[in-house]
Formats: sequence, structure tokens, C-alpha cells
Amino acid sequence: MSIAFVNRRSVNILVLACSAAMLGCGYGSSSNGITNPPPPPVVNGSTLTIKVQTNGFSPATDSVAVGSTITWTWNTCTTDQYGDTQCEDHSVHFDDGPASPVQHSGTFVRTFASEGIFTYHDDVNSSMTGKVIVH
Repeated sequence: MSIAFVNRRSVNILVLACSAAMLGCGYGSSSNGITNPPPPPVVNGSTLTIKVQTNGFSPATDSVAVGSTITWTWNTCTTDQYGDTQCEDHSVHFDDGPASPVQHSGTFVRTFASEGIFTYHDDVNSSMTGKVIVH
């Protein structure tokens, strides 16, 4: 009878040890120096409107589901200390082709029908770049 108890206890200890070992295999560096890859971006669809601002896109990166439509809205006009309005022209130009006109107000809409990483930039200010990750 004590043999059965020892075997069951040994099995329970083995199960606990294996469970703990598997939990320790998450993201990050392990003790053997191997780095696990980061998890894929989460489809959040949190931003279906991206602002085109004076110095960049906000947010610059978004992750959405296949079939999502994103609207870029221009917000590039500011009022200076004298009450004069200054507007800057910008565009949304995707590396795979679609592009908005160069403008300082208005919107641009794109629906993403397939998975992929879609990068874009501004034709006026080349340092303005963005990315849409579609899952």
C-alpha cells in the first residue's frame, strides 16, 4: 500500500515539476542564452482613425483585423501667437501604391482586405512614416 502512495506522490511531484518548467519558457532570455521571439502584435483595432499631424502620424503603428477600415484625418493647422493660422500640407502614401493627395485638411480612407504589414510615408516630410499591421 505504501508503494502505491509513493508512486502517486512521485507522479504528482513530476507533474508539478514539468508544469513549473513549462511556465518558465515564456518570452525573454532563458538560462541557456537563447532568446525567445516576441509574441505577435495583438489585433486591437483600438484606433480606426489616425491623425496626420505637423510632425508625424498618431499613432504611427496600429494593428487591426482583416476587413478593417482606417481613416486618416488631417490636423496640421495651428494658430500662432498673433492669431494667424498656419497649415502644413502632408500626404499618406502607401509603399504598395495607394496615396492621398497632398493636403492640409480632409481625410483619406483605406480598407485592408488581406493580412500583411502595410507601410506608408508622407511625400512632403520623408521622416513621417507609419505602419498598419493587418491580421
